[in-house]
Amino acid sequence: MRKWLWLTVILASFIAVPQVHAAVKLSTTQTVQQQHLQEFVTQRLLTKQGIYTNYLDTKQRTTTASGHEMLSESAGYYLQHLVLTGQKKAFRTFYQQTVTTFYSHDQFSYRYDPRTKKRSTVNASVDDLRILNSLLAYDQTSKTTHYQKTATSLYRDLQQHSLIKGRLYDYADGQTGKHAPTITLCYLNLKTLRHFEGKTAKGRQQWQRQLKLVKRGYLGSVAPLYKTRYNYQRKVYTNSKELNIVESLLTMLHLAEVDQLPTASQQWLQQQVAAGKLYNRYDQKGKALTSDQSAGGYALAAMIGQTTGNAKLYQAAIQHVATFQITTQSSPLYGGLGDAATKQAYSFDNLTALVAYDLAL
Repeated sequence: MRKWLWLTVILASFIAVPQVHAAVKLSTTQTVQQQHLQEFVTQRLLTKQGIYTNYLDTKQRTTTASGHEMLSESAGYYLQHLVLTGQKKAFRTFYQQTVTTFYSHDQFSYRYDPRTKKRSTVNASVDDLRILNSLLAYDQTSKTTHYQKTATSLYRDLQQHSLIKGRLYDYADGQTGKHAPTITLCYLNLKTLRHFEGKTAKGRQQWQRQLKLVKRGYLGSVAPLYKTRYNYQRKVYTNSKELNIVESLLTMLHLAEVDQLPTASQQWLQQQVAAGKLYNRYDQKGKALTSDQSAGGYALAAMIGQTTGNAKLYQAAIQHVATFQITTQSSPLYGGLGDAATKQAYSFDNLTALVAYDLAL
């Protein structure tokens, strides 16, 4: 390949896609699917304390949340749903409950066990930022300043633990004050960070470094996905043999929200979704390592389509989301996204799908 042509290909892969929200609309069938999904979430997963991680409970407790444990991740997505659907009173009530359930040591614990009433001592910075984003969105859509002081206060608390001198860390321990040495790239919610950091010259410089850190994790046009995390102490990206597609999609979504998603990434995503081959894990050359797929992955693809103004991507992705929906009326999972045989229905899949539906006009 000639040198000038090679340079053209490389540069084209980094052209950012303008953020023009797609004028996507749901069909009558899709509106019914959305309603049934919302009913499942509110009737089967939502409780007074929060949202179950899985419809099916388990007595076992592992390193990852399961059963009727609760995650701040779920709280953030449900708050986004309430904003997008204009449920102001429900939003205010659920936010207060989120604070009661998860807030401790000036941050949101990432995990709560209602059986033992114990919170994890660590947060997940991506979840804190998602909750912050929902507060900003509430004020924006409601044309109020109801949560302005709250959001600013929460951001300052984050700066004391997980966001130090412009470096966002995966988590911090509220009891010991120690934080992770790494940042997972999809944790960098660039739009939310820009809102707070864009007000001063120093803040804007910090945000530019955060953006650069994400963009440098780009694998290339052949496999336009992203490396998983960066180690601040060692100053290197981790060389993950397996890439979790949800993490790469979240990174893509955060880039799209600030007009920085490479064209190659969007084209690759559209090809995978159109073919129904958006798999859960890939290697760094873009080879699928599994045939498993998830509703959450397709829901994130739909969000990216809406954010970038790609109605074709949105519609293709949301149609795949619907294939995971339980349609047997006698099933306790009716309307939800999961496995009717095992009764497994995870909050992440159901809530990301709910938000993806909500984004339609």
